[in-house]
Amino acid sequence: MTLNVGDKAPDFTVTSTDRDSFNLYEQLKDGPILLNFYVGDFGINCTNYMGKFIEQYARLES
Repeated sequence: MTLNVGDKAPDFTVTSTDRDSFNLYEQLKDGPILLNFYVGDFGINCTNYMGKFIEQYARLES
């Protein structure tokens, strides 16, 4: 499935690594969310990516 900027994301439910259920539309009731699918930590590039992601998250949150 391809989404373009401005498209409404389809609803989905996934299980987190701590076995909690996450439903997109339920979470959106509390306001906007930033969702990141982090596949794994396979080296310095993954670590750098998460560092940059966290920096951008802090910027967007403020």
